[in-house]
Amino acid sequence: MDERGLFYYIGTQGGTQPWQNPAEAGWVTATRSTVWVGKASDALGRQACLSFTNSDEPALSWWRVDLGAGLLFKPARYTLRHSNDVNYAEFRLQSWRLEGSEDGGVSWRTLDEHTNEPNAIPACSDAMATFAVAPERAFPALHFRVLMTGPSPNGYHRLFLSGFEMYGEIVQHPATSSSSISLLPCLHSFPTPFFPMVQTTLLAGGDDSNGPSATPPDQHNLEEGLFHYIGTQGRTQPWRNPAEAGWVTATRSSEQAGKASDLTGRQPCDSFTNSDPAPSWWQVDLGAGRLFTPTRYILRSCSTPDYVGFRPQSWRLEGSLDGADGSWRTLDERPSDDQTALPECPDAMATFAVARERAFPARRFRVLMTGPTFNGCQNLVLGGLEMCGYLIVCRPAAL
Repeated sequence: MDERGLFYYIGTQGGTQPWQNPAEAGWVTATRSTVWVGKASDALGRQACLSFTNSDEPALSWWRVDLGAGLLFKPARYTLRHSNDVNYAEFRLQSWRLEGSEDGGVSWRTLDEHTNEPNAIPACSDAMATFAVAPERAFPALHFRVLMTGPSPNGYHRLFLSGFEMYGEIVQHPATSSSSISLLPCLHSFPTPFFPMVQTTLLAGGDDSNGPSATPPDQHNLEEGLFHYIGTQGRTQPWRNPAEAGWVTATRSSEQAGKASDLTGRQPCDSFTNSDPAPSWWQVDLGAGRLFTPTRYILRSCSTPDYVGFRPQSWRLEGSLDGADGSWRTLDERPSDDQTALPECPDAMATFAVARERAFPARRFRVLMTGPTFNGCQNLVLGGLEMCGYLIVCRPAAL
């Protein structure tokens, strides 16, 4: 196995210390369908060995690696290694799928697949082979598994694996980054351990309370949220609007009144898009190196009575990793008959929950208007957005 892949990178803490098997060090978790010869962590080792599952029936044997909270990886290639004993050469894989999951293994999606390919892995000692993940199949995942889908050349269903490595990109984790910030200690208990080059911070509201909660403005603590945290560089300096400071990027579908950066501001204002093109939207890009999993969010409407009728009543909060068409996923949705979503008063604020089953880490967020305002217009009038949840920062380092 070479020194350019993900598991070597984790096992050396980003190239800063001598290699340790990342599964044995507790930085990732390796499991397999059954325990027989060797151990699950052998798949992430540097040395070829004899390690395999126990299944003489046509069952689906598998080997799985969980990267831990906060780390999303998008593979482009991967390497499989058989064993160190030529006497077991006929037990090599010839039918399998490499799969990824974003939800803890509840659902799996195919990254690569091979069926009845006896020459895919050479029939020799310490045999290895590298395979490509087609770009149209690649996606960022937290969990990966090699699933045996057919017998080995000698007809058995034992999964032999003494090496597994992946090459690609840690999503939103570039070789250099100007947007990294100093984080507070972790304040919650995600499943441990964390990938050491990723730090995760709870920014209030990491609970399962339901919304909306249309409480008076002074009870919506905007200083607990993401944009306040970024705008104070981790609460280490006086507040600056993060979009105006260049730490995040705010855009919107069109310009009418105010400016796009008003969305991440602290002061009440009258800021809105034009009604054309529809649907109107407002978007914030957290920048390379940051992902955020929201658990609730706060919307603020206009600051003067003249625009109260323009407050939104139908919208979706959406998230995306790359902002591409078709990549936006719904985090929360408010239907057109939800007429109490935002109070009918200037500088109105309301807090809304993101259901646990809808929450996911994203880099880009947008409020998408899905119906007219209370007075029948298509202008999106917002005076602020704040989000609470889990901030994931990938520190600058190169694979």
